[in-house]
Amino acid sequence: MLREMKEKLQKLVLLILECAFFFACSSICVCAETPTIVPTIDASLKAGEWTPASASLGYDKPTYYKIKISKRGYIKLDIESQYAYAKINYILCNSKKKKLKMVNGSTSYSSEKKEDYIAVEKGTYYIAVSGDDNAVYRIRYTFYVNPNKLSYTKKKAISLKRGKTVHPVFYTKDKKKTYQSWYKIKVPTKKWLKVELKAELGGVRYINDLSIYDQKGNAIPTFMDENIYYYTERKVKAGIYYLCVRWGGWHIMEKKRTEGICMELKWM
Repeated sequence: MLREMKEKLQKLVLLILECAFFFACSSICVCAETPTIVPTIDASLKAGEWTPASASLGYDKPTYYKIKISKRGYIKLDIESQYAYAKINYILCNSKKKKLKMVNGSTSYSSEKKEDYIAVEKGTYYIAVSGDDNAVYRIRYTFYVNPNKLSYTKKKAISLKRGKTVHPVFYTKDKKKTYQSWYKIKVPTKKWLKVELKAELGGVRYINDLSIYDQKGNAIPTFMDENIYYYTERKVKAGIYYLCVRWGGWHIMEKKRTEGICMELKWM
């Protein structure tokens, strides 16, 4: 009797081990398969969440991702393509899917990643994504309530620490003929100044300007390289200096029904 029970127990253990081995092999096979990525139909997108990997339907058939904005601010849009040679376009649209940016932003053929900062008001928007046929991509947006105040006068210039990026945001609804903001920096030693300034509408740099002044109001001569950096033509003495950021594209924003412009400013 004891011997029969022992044999049955051994058979049961063997059966359990065989089942475990079978399921383990099945799991390995499933994980090893390459998933099939299909074109994505229109979908809603939550802030901070990446979309699943999706395939573009082509340039003439955009996929629309619906987003909801609770208050005035700006969004950071991240987009990644699978390969550097697969180009993906994106553009912000209003609730009726009409474009709110002048041109498409895009990943370039030399880069697989792109980020863009876009001014938004409260409401519903769509992010339209298109690109090369079957190009694989994913996108994510992050919403920010604009924490960076603007100062329209030198007297109330905002202190800016070296290395910190701020985002001056100018909105079309404010209907100002001159969009500008003043910042104050403290230079500890004699040196050349280098300032980064970006202003994008769909990934393309438009009408913006940066001026640097000393405490007496004298303009410091600057030059700009082919990218987005402003440099002083000579070393400046230690002391307090003022940066005035101007956006001259109000007429462009109004005519093209853009919500506004989100800039990036950093003293380097």
